[in-house]
Amino acid sequence: MSNRSETSEPTDAARRRAVLAAAERLLKHYGFAKTTVADIAREAGVSVGAVYLAFESKEALAAALSRRCHDEVLEALRGCAVRPASYPERVKALFEERARRLASLRQAGQHGVELYACACDAVRRVHAEAHAEQAAVLASLLREGTSAGELDVADPERVARVLITAHEAFGDGADDERAADRRAFEELAVRAVRAARPGR
Repeated sequence: MSNRSETSEPTDAARRRAVLAAAERLLKHYGFAKTTVADIAREAGVSVGAVYLAFESKEALAAALSRRCHDEVLEALRGCAVRPASYPERVKALFEERARRLASLRQAGQHGVELYACACDAVRRVHAEAHAEQAAVLASLLREGTSAGELDVADPERVARVLITAHEAFGDGADDERAADRRAFEELAVRAVRAARPGR
């Protein structure tokens, strides 16, 4: 009995990985609306029933991919927040890395960005949670920088929410003008939070 259980667990895990990988390829290329569960099953080499054993719906599958995508972005932003650099440089690096991650999603497929923000209600809920998590990383950075005297932010949580929301509006800088606008915003944001006399 226990041997059957031990044998089935890696099979289930492998099936889940195959389904996720297939769904990621198809969703990035064709988009959420045009990709069916049958398409995903065919791409993964499993039955439609096997897909539903791993995920209760196409929405749940997209949400799982979105969560993984956001987790990767969040990990990268946390890395920017603790890198060996001045606090203003860390803030700048955080925004630049965030934009770079969005751009890489677009390069991965015509509909790659849908997994980040807008494929369906389930993905939008994941995005809202991740948006708050990213703001929390920035708020912590602003708070630490203010304590160190390199930044000057009276309300780190509110400022972080505003800055992340504003940065979101520029998307991934899909064209040169939009990318230039995003870089101008990032420069302005760093200047806005920098202390007038760093270290004092």
